[in-house]
Amino acid sequence: MKSESYTKQRLIGEVAELRGKVAELEEAAERSRSVEKAIEKAKRQWERTFDSVPDLMAIIDKNYQVIRLNKPMAHRCGLDPRDAVGMKCYKLFHGTDCPPPACPHKLMWETGEETEAEVFSPTLGGTFLISVSPFHNSEGKLIGSIHVARDVSLLKKAEEALRESEARYRALVDVSPVAIVVVADDRYVFVNQEAVKMAGVESADQILGLRPEEIVEPGYRSVVEEQIRKPLIEGRTISPVELQIRRRMDGTIRDLEVAASPVIHRGRPAAQFVIRDITDRKRARQRLVESEERFRAVFESARECIFVKDRDRRYTHVNPYMESLLELPASFIVGRTDEELYGPKAGSHLKAVDFRVLEGESVEQEHTRSIKGNSVTFLDVRVPMRNADREVVGICGIARNITGRKPVRYLDSPEDEEYRSEAMKSILQAAAMAAQTDSVVLLTGESGSGKDYLARVIHDNSKRAEGPFFSINCAAVAPELAESELFGHEPGAYTGARGRQRGLLELAEGGTLLLNEIGELPLTLQAKLLTFLDSRCFTRVGGRENIRVDARLIAATNRDVRKEVSEGNFRADLFYRLNVLSIKMPPLRERGKDIPVLVRRIVNELGRELQLHEAPEIDAQAMRRLSRYEWPGNVRELRNVIERCLILSGGTRLSIDSLGLELKESSYTNWTVAFPPRSSLTETLADLKSRFIEEALSRCGGNQQQAAMILGISRFALGRHLKKLEQE
Repeated sequence: MKSESYTKQRLIGEVAELRGKVAELEEAAERSRSVEKAIEKAKRQWERTFDSVPDLMAIIDKNYQVIRLNKPMAHRCGLDPRDAVGMKCYKLFHGTDCPPPACPHKLMWETGEETEAEVFSPTLGGTFLISVSPFHNSEGKLIGSIHVARDVSLLKKAEEALRESEARYRALVDVSPVAIVVVADDRYVFVNQEAVKMAGVESADQILGLRPEEIVEPGYRSVVEEQIRKPLIEGRTISPVELQIRRRMDGTIRDLEVAASPVIHRGRPAAQFVIRDITDRKRARQRLVESEERFRAVFESARECIFVKDRDRRYTHVNPYMESLLELPASFIVGRTDEELYGPKAGSHLKAVDFRVLEGESVEQEHTRSIKGNSVTFLDVRVPMRNADREVVGICGIARNITGRKPVRYLDSPEDEEYRSEAMKSILQAAAMAAQTDSVVLLTGESGSGKDYLARVIHDNSKRAEGPFFSINCAAVAPELAESELFGHEPGAYTGARGRQRGLLELAEGGTLLLNEIGELPLTLQAKLLTFLDSRCFTRVGGRENIRVDARLIAATNRDVRKEVSEGNFRADLFYRLNVLSIKMPPLRERGKDIPVLVRRIVNELGRELQLHEAPEIDAQAMRRLSRYEWPGNVRELRNVIERCLILSGGTRLSIDSLGLELKESSYTNWTVAFPPRSSLTETLADLKSRFIEEALSRCGGNQQQAAMILGISRFALGRHLKKLEQE
């Protein structure tokens, strides 16, 4: 019993011991499960951390095989992290089938230290900085490497852009037309090539390290201190300041304009200066001031009207001479137009000229306008004023008073004493109609019949009456010089053409040009004249520039132009262009009633030319003798005879009989009547009756009884006719 009890006690003890061991084992197992859980938790936490890192990360073993990729790396490669396990890292990073020569993974395994390299990865799509760090196990054994790839593509692009920007800035600074310098610690630390050139040294090394005061002229050092250095210390930008320096190479003084602003240079406060050499500009400004003073002296002392207008044709400047001539102050003239100063008629003409000038033409012309009730003739020169862009911005003009140089008219105006013949009255009516237009007029008639006088009548009664009147006898000009006379020439156009000459067409600007005896023009010149009539433009002889002229043409000839055209001596197209308005001047023999009027006018004109103190008397008998002559030379012959008689008689009395001058008279007197008649049948018959009576009285020395016998009427009938003629 005792032994059984002992055995039982021992078994109980062993069971208790076993239970203790089981408890210990259970406790150890519980601790192991807790560790595993902690390990698993730490593993999951590490994986989450590994995947959440924004950098691209991979764990690589010794054999270049991928153990694990984080999610950013897998996403960048376009792979599933599980599919990347076992892939060669050089295939992953470099896209090659073997390790590159400078593989950072291989270098890390050789040295056991962290390495890095910048590589371009086509797989990852960019340039990356790859850091390779050793990866150890818990026992400290190197089992792999951790690769961290950072994308530096944008950084590389930014660095490249920065280098390009710096290169462009350097190139821009080096070729800049202004000097650029940087001053730090009161020393020059940077200068461009223009600054080297401006300072008159050979290289930048001769300037770098110097103080600004060592270059600036002593008289301007206070300017540097007060207007540049102090504001820069206070952080203010410097507006342009003028100062002077002395060039070291040649010792010349240069005027500079300096602007500056605070900058940072290599981490230190500094100032950047932009410097312009204004020496030439100041000299040009001084020359401009001197030129303006000279111009003002000429402007104010000139004896011609000088003026400036804007694009609205309003006066902006006038000189004192123009003020005195117009008897108006400049304050009144400025701002007004020609219409307001000279009236609508003259103003309309000048307005048309101004518009041509504003289109770029230079116009020179003679023009007569009324000033304080007096007609004053000016030689106007108006040229366009242009700005720096060659745009017309106004008008500059000079008007010279040439009233005293105005040529004397050939005959006085017919309004003083009207012509008596119906033929001349009809011609003057046609001339009045032609004067109302601006068309070309063709005057025909015998030589010396007064075609030039008729042309002057048309001009004086036209809207161009205030402009010039020029006349050229085409038959009196050598063919080789006719073109130059009409159109002018340029220097060197032909032998002896030393200077530029304006032709009659240019001189007739705004007026009228009479081409007398136009049938004598060469055919080549007729073609150029036709071109002018069509375009109103021509070129001078030897010139290239087209010149536009506003001049009216009147042509005159004593030839049968239609016959000349048929014979090939005159261009048909020019004839049709000239024959717009045609007027035939009757010969003097067809208008005998006009001889007394013509004689009186010619005598008055010759009296002025010969400077006679008293008007010469005209003998009645001489007048009758002149009226009976046929005058084959027309008005020209009449003028020559009267002039000769005045000279031989001493200018006191016109007496042909006393001088023994024999005029060739016909024993029979003939009169020519045009058909169809220019007047009614009654007027034509009355004119013939008057001529018969005058001729009979002339042949009978005024004896009415003898005159009546010649006419075959009674003396009383002759008296009635004479009384009727006196009433008319």
